[in-house]
Amino acid sequence: LLEYNRKEFDMYIEKKGKKHPDVAYTYNLIGNILQAENKFDEALTNYQKSIIANISDFNNENVFVNPAINNFYDGNFLLYSLMYKAQVLEARHLSKTLKLADLTFGLSTLQLCDSLIDKLRQQTTNEADKISLGSIANEVYADGVRIAYLLSDVSFRERQIYREQSFYFAEKSKSAVLQEAISDANAKSFANIPPELLEEENSLKSAMAMVTQKLAQKPSEEEEKYLRETAFQLNQSYSEFTKSLETKYPEYFNLKFNSAAPSIAQLQDLLNNQTALISYFIDEKNNRLYIYLLTVKKLKITDHALPEDYDRTISGFRNSLYFMQEEAYLTSSRSLYKL
Repeated sequence: LLEYNRKEFDMYIEKKGKKHPDVAYTYNLIGNILQAENKFDEALTNYQKSIIANISDFNNENVFVNPAINNFYDGNFLLYSLMYKAQVLEARHLSKTLKLADLTFGLSTLQLCDSLIDKLRQQTTNEADKISLGSIANEVYADGVRIAYLLSDVSFRERQIYREQSFYFAEKSKSAVLQEAISDANAKSFANIPPELLEEENSLKSAMAMVTQKLAQKPSEEEEKYLRETAFQLNQSYSEFTKSLETKYPEYFNLKFNSAAPSIAQLQDLLNNQTALISYFIDEKNNRLYIYLLTVKKLKITDHALPEDYDRTISGFRNSLYFMQEEAYLTSSRSLYKL
């Protein structure tokens, strides 16, 4: 079936051209089939070809080379390509090579995904697109938590660095969810921002979204050049706009634009010798719980498989609070406390 599809695909590329978001999407699909068959090297090759098809000025077929995330046609397809690439590198390490290079490059690929997510959030105005981006972002952050933790387990010299990177991805995931939950209306009411500035922000975002949409349709060479220049100018204007907000309206900036996660050093500065911070992260796809224990002197991470009745226990705990059922509360809370 795959061989048949490849013959069809050769004709498809000839029709669409080697640089086209639809071609990138198809390479991703082929990569997914190969990944499911544990053909890791071939899968990586196809994800790299997807990236090449999706970026106008990137042509490097070496899977250990990633692009600059500037001149892409479809940002979501690119995000999927990079995420799949990191996942295959992790799978290849665990089941075949055991090479640290697979994990370290997989992690750096997820860090590139993180930067791309921040970029795409600026360009997204449609609610459905925001939900879609949030969904893939959660998977990227969970992959980052897991791969960084795995590296901290097998790397002696850089163990602390990888622990901190795992914590970063866990906190970035939470901050992203929180920012999505804060509506524009709430941000406006907190910050007392003038209506004309809100109008300018909406106008810039709408223009950026329109240019992004047109680029994703693979325009002619002449039109693409014009759109790239327009996108560059709009991004510059948007960057200057957000910087001015950071200075004049810091509350609004922090609610809407500041996606920075706290560093370990920043948090340790807030702790004393008698205080520890405990943070939890759940990798839903792999049913694992990560527990971060931070004190003034160290960061420790442990992970556990979630028990089969975890979801039921959480629901029981929530319901026991809502309906004030003491017996159910004692049972469910004890179970969660042990975990």
